[in-house]
Amino acid sequence: MRMLPNKILAVVFLLTCSITPGNGQVRVKPSKNHPENRLILHVGDKIPNRYFNVNNYKDKKIRLSDIKANLIILDMWGTYCGSCIDHMPEIVALQKEFKDSIQVLMVTKNSDVEVKKCAIRAENVRKNSLPFINGKENLAGYFNLSFVPQYIWIDKQGTIKYISEESYVSKPNIRKFLKGKALSFKVKRNIPDPNVRDPLLVQMYPYLGNAYYMYSYLAPLDFNQYTSGSLEVNGLDMQNSKSISGNSFNFKSLYKMAYGYSDRPISNDRILINFNDTANFSDPAKIYIYEIKANNKISKERILKHIQSELNLFFNVNSVTEKRSVNCLILKKLDNGNSFYTTKTDTNHFDKVNNSILKITLPWGKFLIYTNGLKITPPHTIIDETGIDPKRIVDFQMSINFGDMEEVRKSLAPYGLTMVEESRKLDCIVINNIN
Repeated sequence: MRMLPNKILAVVFLLTCSITPGNGQVRVKPSKNHPENRLILHVGDKIPNRYFNVNNYKDKKIRLSDIKANLIILDMWGTYCGSCIDHMPEIVALQKEFKDSIQVLMVTKNSDVEVKKCAIRAENVRKNSLPFINGKENLAGYFNLSFVPQYIWIDKQGTIKYISEESYVSKPNIRKFLKGKALSFKVKRNIPDPNVRDPLLVQMYPYLGNAYYMYSYLAPLDFNQYTSGSLEVNGLDMQNSKSISGNSFNFKSLYKMAYGYSDRPISNDRILINFNDTANFSDPAKIYIYEIKANNKISKERILKHIQSELNLFFNVNSVTEKRSVNCLILKKLDNGNSFYTTKTDTNHFDKVNNSILKITLPWGKFLIYTNGLKITPPHTIIDETGIDPKRIVDFQMSINFGDMEEVRKSLAPYGLTMVEESRKLDCIVINNIN
């Protein structure tokens, strides 16, 4: 077996997976290697009813619909393929064995000149008595095969029934086909030649679907040149895959995501940047697009480890989590104050008024999550030391003008609450130079 030349190697986390047969004619857009607009044929398609230039035949042109045989086999080969040439005598012998019941045609993308040169050095080509249809603009152009030899089995109606490897082209299988019996060998679907300019995920997805193991993408997004709607997907299970996607990450939010803080917010002051950022990667105004998709069999922990190592590699840093003393906003209970508990379970709300006042009717625990970065972004992590039951529903309003803590405390005082700034040891993401 020989892979076709001009294959393109690309590095993407797409690994081997099973492929199922597919039907349907597809037009391939013109490319550098294939300037013509080609109709690509698969199993279930019919061969176009047109004439093809042919050598080693009674006529100079041939139309497959004029062949009276019950089975036409296209032997797809190449002048560079040693195994194709080695098996030619066996294919010629099959033609002689089954006579007019079958017709084997030698089909290649190589030109007449290339085939003639090959015949000079290869006796099997020189002595091959079968018809030859040469040239990529001829019959071979209808098949985008990733390797040769392959064999196209065509019935009397001109329908492609199978595309097989050489081991299946045998007397027993031909007899079964001629008797109208289905053949049990595995049909393989060919994947077109990749294009180096396009991501492999985009090109392979119509064939492989979600059978990849892992794929990731990181790029800057310059809002001076582009406008973009918001995209955020975290941990979405989608046909056996996990996905994290976003088009509005800054440097710190990338690392928050990498350490699993997307669904449990962490304040920006707990991302400690201690590296020489000569490229300005951590500039808050710089926005990044990031996406990772992974097979469901890969655990969340492994995916996060991969994201961390990928970001570290790109930004040329080392990142770890460490306990550090950081300033926090501590919610505490005062000795006096009006009750702000409620039983309004059907009117939960979290409303911002003029971006300075919060009106809240929520379970206490949910209020803490919302104010800790999920709905608003305080300058420091809010720590609850009130002892209030997280399930208890509260109904109150407070200032979120954290630049004026006296105003915040004044808004909380009627409910017997206060908020003070004190240091606590918390988990932080520390980003350092590589030693």
